[in-house]
Amino acid sequence: MKHFYFLSLDYFKITFLFLISFTNLSIYLQAQAEVVTAKQYLSANSTKFKLTKSDVNEASISSAYLSPTTGWYHVYLNQTYQSVEVHNSMLNLVLVDNQVQNATGNFIPSIASKVNTANLASINLSPLQALQKATSHLKLTTGGVSNVR
Repeated sequence: MKHFYFLSLDYFKITFLFLISFTNLSIYLQAQAEVVTAKQYLSANSTKFKLTKSDVNEASISSAYLSPTTGWYHVYLNQTYQSVEVHNSMLNLVLVDNQVQNATGNFIPSIASKVNTANLASINLSPLQALQKATSHLKLTTGGVSNVR
């Protein structure tokens, strides 16, 4: 009889862990659906935000969550250019019943056209030289920088 008790306790633990895991998975999948909806909305309304296809495609998800008080999903996007995050360039989309109800932010429209890449090809600096130029530009002391290898 003792053996049966332990078997049922183990069964209960396994069932409980499975239910917790399944619940977390379903919440994750629901959040993924909201993220897809937000990205589709942004793509469909890119002209409203004056964004290029590249601006939309390069946007990265900062966070997405369900507000426990309102039941709304909040999806936050960061603007990136060539995998580099653009400082303070974000969009916030609010979804109610899987529909975007509000979208606000400050993405830089057509960011690729605003990046001066003409001089980048001619720059040929080692990482050490780049570090030395940066410290010089910021008027920082370079004690020990020349010893970095």
